[in-house]
Amino acid sequence: MCERTNWKVVYLMGVFSLIQNTQYSIYVITMFSYLLKRNESATETQFGWIMATSSFGHCVGCFVLGWWNSRTSKV
Repeated sequence: MCERTNWKVVYLMGVFSLIQNTQYSIYVITMFSYLLKRNESATETQFGWIMATSSFGHCVGCFVLGWWNSRTSKV
């Protein structure tokens, strides 16, 4: 027997995703300006690598934390 979908939670997660993506867009814009202040010879390619590495680190960290939480039932 299937459970009913709680649409309030689905819509709430959509709102949270919109807010998070807006925050991330603002963060990325200011981050490149900060990088240029710290290193005037920085390029867009370097910034791309920095952001890609950061995102990859977040993916790995989420996987490890999820695995650890499943194994120990603690965070």
